[in-house]
Amino acid sequence: MKVMPKVAVLGQRDAVLGFKASGAVAFPADNPAEARERLGSILEGDYAILLVTEEIAQVLEKDLEPLYSMPKPVITILPDARK
Repeated sequence: MKVMPKVAVLGQRDAVLGFKASGAVAFPADNPAEARERLGSILEGDYAILLVTEEIAQVLEKDLEPLYSMPKPVITILPDARK
């Protein structure tokens, strides 16, 4: 049996909840403090992929920067669909 990698989605509540249907774990964050707290929880988990909404990625730019050189999680920025 093949095990699927764990996927986390971090961003505004309305943007991330739809990803739950695909098996991803949603981490809604509606302000910078929540975003940093959720990022900490994600990093403590064993997530292979982290999807971050564009708006939250801008807020967490300094927090995310060192993670880009790590093997896990692979970070992908989701463009803002509202633009």
